Amino acid sequence: MSDSWPPPQYAAPQKTVENRLVEWSIPINRSGLAIAAGYVALFTVPLLFMGPIAVLLGALAVRDLRMHPEKLGRGRALFAVIYGGLGTVLLAYFVAMSFGLGR
Repeated sequence: MSDSWPPPQYAAPQKTVENRLVEWSIPINRSGLAIAAGYVALFTVPLLFMGPIAVLLGALAVRDLRMHPEKLGRGRALFAVIYGGLGTVLLAYFVAMSFGLGR
């Protein structure tokens, strides 16, 4: 009788390179809010009005990820908060300049 526990047939599956590629390409076990926040943050570049929406979605995604630590997507959520914040600052600057407040 062997002393190894758990027996080999019950051992946890090992993560292979193929599994990691699938996890990166397909949003399995990811927060839906984090995915949405990441895409909205990407659209902040051409559409500055999306910046505040990205910040809001990113903050909601961070809260969702704290409540569900088994989910992934923290990087996307933080990207949305940071990038959306930059877009919001640029939007505020351009709005202020259009009203002549920057002179």
